[in-house]
Amino acid sequence: MAVTFRNHTESAGITDDYYIVRDFFTKRGYAEYTFARWDWMTTHTYLNKSTVGFMGIWEEYDQVIGVLALDGDFGDVFCITLSGYDHIKGEMMDYAINHLALTDDFGIVIADEDAGAQSIAASLGLVASESKESDAVFLVDETSTDYVLPKGYTITSMKENLDLHLYGQVIWEGFNHELPRDASTAVRG
Repeated sequence: MAVTFRNHTESAGITDDYYIVRDFFTKRGYAEYTFARWDWMTTHTYLNKSTVGFMGIWEEYDQVIGVLALDGDFGDVFCITLSGYDHIKGEMMDYAINHLALTDDFGIVIADEDAGAQSIAASLGLVASESKESDAVFLVDETSTDYVLPKGYTITSMKENLDLHLYGQVIWEGFNHELPRDASTAVRG
């Protein structure tokens, strides 16, 4: 079966496409754009809801193999594929240039190690920039935690201690916009 393209639904929020794309990002694992970023973007109050219908979904055998995602508004675009489908990145970038390059700050985010995508971007006339996305990861199993924390603080992982109430508090404290302080108890599962 041939690879097919379609646009994401024009409806923002928790739609059938939300779940389909989330499953794709979960299957893809760590990439420039993760399922957590998708969850955040899809539900964030700063989302420009008029942009979601411009995002692209590539499928084969009713399975999502590629997603062209935005990050809340026009600007940076993420071309993410499953392993083995890098050959569609040219089509994805061409679509992005022709349908998503609507602002002066348009750019396609490409991982440093993805030389193939960098080559495709160059062939389409795009130029590398100094702008960069970086993530910091703390690997609990691989990083020494042999230091003293202030009283009341501990290091744990969700694998060891999945407490949605505490998770909600961390989100509130860390980002100060996800939950009102008094609503954090509503996170209990």
